[in-house]
Amino acid sequence: DMHGRATALIAELDRLALEQERPSTALQARTLRLIVRLILAQPNAIDSILRELVAVIHDSESLVGYPFEPLVQILTELGRVLGSRPTYEEVFETLVQTAARREGEVSAARMLLARGAQQLDVNHPYEAIRTLGRALGRLYKHESRHDAVRSLYLCARAYEQVGLLWAARGTMLSAASISMNEFWTYDKATPQQAVCYNRIKWIELRLGRLPHLLAWHELDRIIRAVVTDRGYSMERLSKYDQTFDPILGILLLRADLSELQELAVLPEVLDRLDLPGAAFALMYALGYEDEVPAELLEGPTSADSKRELFRKWRDQPAAKDLPPKPLLCTTRTVTLSSNVLGCQITVDCWNKSPCLELAESALAAIEGLLATGLLDRMVAREPTLTIKVRLSDFAEAPFTFELRDYDGRPHVDIRCRSFEPHTLSQDDQRRLKKRLFDFVVHVIARVFVMCEPEPLLTKLFRDELAPQRALDFTTSFVVVGNVLGNEPKTTLESWTGGASKAFPLTREKVWDGEDRQQTPGLNGGKRPTLADPGVEPPDELADPSSTAHNQMQTISLIRETLWIEASWSGTVFATVSHNVLPPVLALLFKNRMPAAKIFALWRSELGSRDDDNKLRVAIIRGVSKASPHAYRVVLGSDPVVSFTQSTITHAVMVARINTMEPSSSENLKRFLDSYEVCKSYILTFAFQVGQQITIGRDNQLLKQQLVVREAWEVGPYDIDVVAIQEDDDPIVPDEQRNAPVLGTLKRLRARP
Repeated sequence: DMHGRATALIAELDRLALEQERPSTALQARTLRLIVRLILAQPNAIDSILRELVAVIHDSESLVGYPFEPLVQILTELGRVLGSRPTYEEVFETLVQTAARREGEVSAARMLLARGAQQLDVNHPYEAIRTLGRALGRLYKHESRHDAVRSLYLCARAYEQVGLLWAARGTMLSAASISMNEFWTYDKATPQQAVCYNRIKWIELRLGRLPHLLAWHELDRIIRAVVTDRGYSMERLSKYDQTFDPILGILLLRADLSELQELAVLPEVLDRLDLPGAAFALMYALGYEDEVPAELLEGPTSADSKRELFRKWRDQPAAKDLPPKPLLCTTRTVTLSSNVLGCQITVDCWNKSPCLELAESALAAIEGLLATGLLDRMVAREPTLTIKVRLSDFAEAPFTFELRDYDGRPHVDIRCRSFEPHTLSQDDQRRLKKRLFDFVVHVIARVFVMCEPEPLLTKLFRDELAPQRALDFTTSFVVVGNVLGNEPKTTLESWTGGASKAFPLTREKVWDGEDRQQTPGLNGGKRPTLADPGVEPPDELADPSSTAHNQMQTISLIRETLWIEASWSGTVFATVSHNVLPPVLALLFKNRMPAAKIFALWRSELGSRDDDNKLRVAIIRGVSKASPHAYRVVLGSDPVVSFTQSTITHAVMVARINTMEPSSSENLKRFLDSYEVCKSYILTFAFQVGQQITIGRDNQLLKQQLVVREAWEVGPYDIDVVAIQEDDDPIVPDEQRNAPVLGTLKRLRARP
């Protein structure tokens, strides 16, 4: 009788728990009783038992004889079952803090490592980054170096899962460097080294950098052979790695003619590196169709059947994780990119050290610091950030940066002095990381927005130790040299220089040129449709933890700094008698020059007519019972037009809003009547000098689309919800007892 035995056990534990003269025994009995209750408990009773366990952990601190380690093991293991409960997180945090005081920092860090591994196993990569990031610094000791490597490896895998490839690469480099110390110190090749090097080549494949992935592939092959000779089994890793060759082939099939001309001798190199599939794909792309092995073709060997074979190869599911084409890194400058919280970051840097290492480290630092921002409702207010990295003899060591706006978009100029990135002293590394931290802080302040900055920054900097994980364990300085040497083979010339057999390009156009020309757009040419604004979004969209950074996009035609400088203060309407010309909707600004620049930039982006309706203009009426003629004008991007990437699941829309409170609706009505006749209107700017209002005549936009609606129609998930404010008292017709806007106001007022 299981129930009877449990009852008897609990009764005996209750008796032992009362033995105050033996406090350690009493607390142990109390602990075991709670564990038994937890096993037998109904779901609604679990949280209260977990809170009692928090008290047990606190009471154990003063008892030397209490067996703390078994409690750590039991509660850590329970994370696999109860880890999604906030109350369990409270238990675990108390356990970690107590372990740090009783057993030391390394013991606490090993608990964090175990918990981070659990979180990654159940597909919670953001939580894993938070947890593992707190363990990294504590484990960075000689006696815990193997745990440090595992923690870095898992953290890198978590970064990779959420689309932060530069942070993943930098963190995996740190793991590889620490594991390589086993070789330099003890002349030992280990499975940890093999696993790290293998993963780095996969990350470089996703980044598309051909010379770099070949360098890591070569090292991966060497170390795996050595480890296998020493008796370790690499079967699992080798089995997984079988797909590397064909996926590299997909990347090479995407090369354009200019790139193919530089790859004429690479097939021999690929063969030498045991990458026959990639070699065949490249030879086919170069035009050597007769070199395709007959066994790859299931049927006829005609040119059409070969083309169909390579089309199927090119379109394999793995292709979605690759860049549009391979990066050969042969030009004077190279472009590195990342997507963080919806902002597309592009770095243009000189293709030489230390500019490359600085660019890689800058991207990794931004990614690492903001990795978990999505869970805290951080988003990018800007769709793009551009960075330029150049050498300068006049730059202050180690580098300087200037953040400024270029045409209303943020841009950073980085200037660095020449230095050797692979052999830096500890002091030089500290100075670099300090300057990188300053750089990242400036970028965050300009490009990203937080709902509650002070508590969030405290959480990031103090609780998560985000600067440590982002700066101490993601840079390219020293770690690359520690593994690949001070002259790594990260240029195409270092791979092709000694090749003897060439396959000169024979094609006049790329092999799938017709397919590339016919591709109608990023989303197959299909425009998305807006969901019913009254329907709750699916759970997976409401849960930020299921969204990767590269699935987010900030869409904005609004250049925030220009709008702030121009100061939008009102709306002006103008019509012509008999409606012989379209009416004018002019945005009234206080400052003419930035206003004119806003429209000049719109003209360059949208053309003179905005035929695609990329700019959405909406007039929301009835926003105030107290001011019945009041309305709001909302300007932003139209998501149906702009949201075209099939991989994007979350979009951030930036809009500007202006409230007008006229004494009558006469001017608005006259404008709308004219618009109804002309089916179009002119959008422009106006500025005021004294009492005189002047309408701008340069860079006007002719628009056909205009959204006009009542405030009561705007539901909580409506695209125009930005026009409804928490303290609004909108006009709601008597017959609209369940007006959508009521749900909107309820949701706005319930926000923390």
